[in-house]
Amino acid sequence: MDLMRELITTCVVNNIPILFEPTSVPKSLELLKSINDVIKSGTFGSSHKLVDYITPNTYELAAMANFAAEHCLAPKGVPSPAVVDRHIATNPDLDPQIVANALTLSYVSSALIIKLGAKGSVVVSPIHGDLVEVEMRHILPITVESVVNSNGAGDSLVGGILAGLAGLKGFDGPGMPFVTSTQLEGIVARAQRAAVASLQSQQSVSDEICPEMLLA
Repeated sequence: MDLMRELITTCVVNNIPILFEPTSVPKSLELLKSINDVIKSGTFGSSHKLVDYITPNTYELAAMANFAAEHCLAPKGVPSPAVVDRHIATNPDLDPQIVANALTLSYVSSALIIKLGAKGSVVVSPIHGDLVEVEMRHILPITVESVVNSNGAGDSLVGGILAGLAGLKGFDGPGMPFVTSTQLEGIVARAQRAAVASLQSQQSVSDEICPEMLLA
């Protein structure tokens, strides 16, 4: 955990974007424990979002949201029922608990890409110029007729997201450009192609994944 704290601090100080892929519920909580320690150290303000992107599944999302609420990484009483209802109105296919958990965790990370498996993904991203208000979009899945191998599909998705972000103008220099919700949705939608390619491959990561598949 000391290493993770050091990595977070170094990246934030040097304005290096952070994307965290949890891989399991216990590992997902290690990030939040480290964030909690960094905030307690006083190096950054409590309202400073130390991570730029988190890519949890629904189980990791629930665990992280509960930890954030219990350790005051998110303000008490958030999200309000009215805010949850507003996001459900624009995303009626989403489970209300997923919406509530996503809104809670949005106080920790600038953006979230929540993996729903066969139901697609959810993108939660900030409204430009606002540190609190977020947009939430359900990215529908790509229809898969047959699954050959499920190993590596999640890795392919996250790798596709990283490739899409790295391909944006401004990511090849210091600092991090603001990524609009439309840009992030496009990146995730294209990354889903990589996940599907791996689902239909005998290999964990399909040989068919290429820059043309991932970049706009």
